[in-house]
Amino acid sequence: MSLADIIKNDLQQIELELDYPMITYRDESIRCVPSGVGVNDVLEIGGFSVTADISFVVRKEVFADGIYPQSQEKVTSKGITYRIATVREDTTGVFLRLICINENRGI
Repeated sequence: MSLADIIKNDLQQIELELDYPMITYRDESIRCVPSGVGVNDVLEIGGFSVTADISFVVRKEVFADGIYPQSQEKVTSKGITYRIATVREDTTGVFLRLICINENRGI
């Protein structure tokens, strides 16, 4: 069994253990592993605003059409919409890490 196969199987097991968390991307529900949630208070004119940052690990094979998320596109998780700041691919080519920020941050 290759390292890529081990990682793929492990991610599937984590998804199962987490009760199949999902993100919505292009009106499609995609299984993922959420990680790295951060909530920051940002001082703005008129007070503080709360921004949420999160990353999602998504197996590439769940994108049946082979079209992967890109920077600046949006995903939704648990009713919150995030803008993808960065997309990173692992060295084995098995998964993507979507590093996301609040959809209104930086606008």
